[in-house]
Amino acid sequence: MGWGENGYRELSNSKRSIIKPEDLKGLKIRIVGTPIFIDIMRTFGANPVNMNWGDAKVAFQQGVVDGQENPVVGVQIPVKIWEYHKYLTFWHYVIDPLMLTANNKIWNSFSSADKKIVHQAALDATAWQKKQVRKGLLPPHLEAHDILKNQGMKVTVLTQVQIEAFKKLTKPVYDKWVPKIGIELVNAAKKAILED
Repeated sequence: MGWGENGYRELSNSKRSIIKPEDLKGLKIRIVGTPIFIDIMRTFGANPVNMNWGDAKVAFQQGVVDGQENPVVGVQIPVKIWEYHKYLTFWHYVIDPLMLTANNKIWNSFSSADKKIVHQAALDATAWQKKQVRKGLLPPHLEAHDILKNQGMKVTVLTQVQIEAFKKLTKPVYDKWVPKIGIELVNAAKKAILED
């Protein structure tokens, strides 16, 4: 019924600035256990570590894990990631989508008028939600960047040319996963990401 998002998953770590794919080589990066994330990190030569968030903070403190990837506004700023990591790279490698859905049986029990009202409410809610998680991340309003810098983090914003080097390496991962996910769903997600 609508697409929201947690935002782009950006990379923080305690070792070095990440500017090119080779910079990830050998780093232990905490990820959620999604197989596509594992494939992506391995493509860059990183060591993906599937770990729940509660354990991750202790792992950062003990140096068991070097970095992590999460949305900035919804996760990294609230958990004060600068207490664990000095470096943050804005590379937009994965958007963290939220799909607002309805149970078909319940949906089909609604009248046409009610369906229209609920669907419009879903579209309005997801548009509002998307704006909230993007606050401070898009030019000219970069307050989220400033928060991280003011806490002593070295913030790197990759250029489109730099991002292309990462995309080129992950093309086989993309080609592997699109048929499994379904091209229609992938295209719907891409469209939702680009909508304001």
